[in-house]
Amino acid sequence: MGNGHTLERTVSQEIFFVASALAAWTSLSLGVLSFYLATRSYRRAFYEEQTRLYLELRRRYLDMRKNLSPRYFDDTQVPVDTDSEWYSAEQYWYQAFDEWFATNKLNNAVHGDLWDLYFGPAVQSTLKARPMREVARRMTEGRVSFGTYRDEFHDVLVELWKNLKLEKPDLTDEKWDLAASADRRTTLN
Repeated sequence: MGNGHTLERTVSQEIFFVASALAAWTSLSLGVLSFYLATRSYRRAFYEEQTRLYLELRRRYLDMRKNLSPRYFDDTQVPVDTDSEWYSAEQYWYQAFDEWFATNKLNNAVHGDLWDLYFGPAVQSTLKARPMREVARRMTEGRVSFGTYRDEFHDVLVELWKNLKLEKPDLTDEKWDLAASADRRTTLN
């Protein structure tokens, strides 16, 4: 009789062990599955947020671009800060600032590559046009404000300009020296 009781306890212990192992395996599997689903959900939200911001900034750009005069992309033109075309050019640079600010300052971890891969190169391309550079120069000299980020945005434009000149060394522009003010740290020539 003592032997049978020990056997019952051993079988009971084995059943308990198997049940515990199965419960642990199920808990671990559910934990891994939960982690996977949470990561996947985070990634989806990440890309949806990037897409949303890109589309919103792109929509704003396309609306603003309709009013931007082709003269401001003609290097023979001299921009006049009292004409309506100047206002449209200023709107372009406000848009460029918004693109930089939203992607680099508000949420760089999520949107930083939007600037590096799309918005930055687009702004850099605009710097090829002398009249647009002149508008940017005057704006970053204090004609208008970009808040406390004016100097930093200035430096971003200077860096884009330097990189553009490295790619296309024939681009010269003694007039576009964003460091014309005494408080500026970097020049474009």
